[in-house]
Amino acid sequence: MGCPHRIELGPVPVDAVTLVTALDRVEELVTARQGGTVFTPNVDHVVLAHDNPRLREAYARASLSLADGMPLIWTSRALGTPLPEKVSGSDFVFPLLERASTRGWIPWTRAGTLTSTALGATSMLLAPVPSGGWRTRPRVSPPRPSSSACGGCWATRGVADGAWSGSTLP
Repeated sequence: MGCPHRIELGPVPVDAVTLVTALDRVEELVTARQGGTVFTPNVDHVVLAHDNPRLREAYARASLSLADGMPLIWTSRALGTPLPEKVSGSDFVFPLLERASTRGWIPWTRAGTLTSTALGATSMLLAPVPSGGWRTRPRVSPPRPSSSACGGCWATRGVADGAWSGSTLP
């Protein structure tokens, strides 16, 4: 269910989007109440996916797969299918939360595992965004030591319009 233009970098699909078109794609998913997942592959994920069928399957099902690193951009150019720009998770999350705030979306996060990434994502979600803060309070589920994070999800879940989980791999 990815974007209309998706390229393959090894076993990992990557969507040919800019930051703005990636945000628009998430908005489409939220508006349609379809749910979905956003992954941010880097060169390490491409290498790991060669020997990991579950990782390949997760990437194949991603609603949006964003190039998280210049090596993926350079590789896409060398293969003759250039990606328009790098859209890393760290570049994406604040504009996404900003858009959520201006649209009145209710984000949801599950801290996933007790890692600095997951806890950092939760603290970012609870902090006011640059536009002046949330119209509604984000929903946060507590971290559980043995649970797995959803891999950077923005998904329709109950009363929330979106979900975010800090994780380095799907």
